[in-house]
Amino acid sequence: MKLLKNQFIASSHVDKQGDIFPVSVLSSMVDQANSSYIPFGVEHDPRIPPLGRIRKTRLKLLPDGECAIEGDVEFFDDQSLPALDKTRKMPMPSLDKPMVAYDRSYKDAENQKIIRKISRALGEKPKEEFKKSLDPVSALEILGLFVIGNFAGGFVNKIGADSWDVVKSGLKKLTRRGPKGQLFSFIFDAQDDSGRIVVEMILTDPKSDDIEKFLSSDLPQLYGALKPILATEGLCKLVLESKCDKVKILYGVRSDCVPVQLATNSVELGSAQRLNKGNKN
Repeated sequence: MKLLKNQFIASSHVDKQGDIFPVSVLSSMVDQANSSYIPFGVEHDPRIPPLGRIRKTRLKLLPDGECAIEGDVEFFDDQSLPALDKTRKMPMPSLDKPMVAYDRSYKDAENQKIIRKISRALGEKPKEEFKKSLDPVSALEILGLFVIGNFAGGFVNKIGADSWDVVKSGLKKLTRRGPKGQLFSFIFDAQDDSGRIVVEMILTDPKSDDIEKFLSSDLPQLYGALKPILATEGLCKLVLESKCDKVKILYGVRSDCVPVQLATNSVELGSAQRLNKGNKN
């Protein structure tokens, strides 16, 4: 691995989008980065595996009185896979309750109205994700809709058909209103006896039919196809992309942020009749 020291990460200056990181937030970011491994990626695009990880950070006072985070970044070497580092782990999202997370591309009044309606059906407030990059992709995250593994069940069984229909309808509306190339990420748990692994299913530039197909898909079947991969040592996250009823395995990430290239064969994403029946109850 290659180590680059004293890299600029963030500051309390007003950025090009008009956002400001208060010093208290910067300090919290430093604490997290020094106790966990933070992945270093490309333009916040979840389809691209981490290029490296932030090893160490510190808060630095700038000449103009503002503060900045300075850090040491380790870049991974494609030629060799380092041994699993168990001293620190990559922070993972809490998926105990379903919710929607959005970025600035969804901040117009109509999109916010749709997101609030979806969030009321889910029972949790939406969360805005702040992305600091030159040209971040437009992305909407739907977290915690499913758990597969020991408990293999559909979300419709948890909140009822009426709320489920509100969620589906809202997501379909957002596909029609979003910018070209937008990403929808469904982030859920795959749990078995070996522990918890977060699975991120990405729909690129989804259409209404894509949302319907995925939300009616057979997750236990998908879990069965992925189970051998989930046994990879140290794996904590698996990133997939759904296209035309096929699921492509993009990459895995170990708990120490190191990406793991896995088999790229596609698997079928079949329809789950039990979910369709649940909508009628």
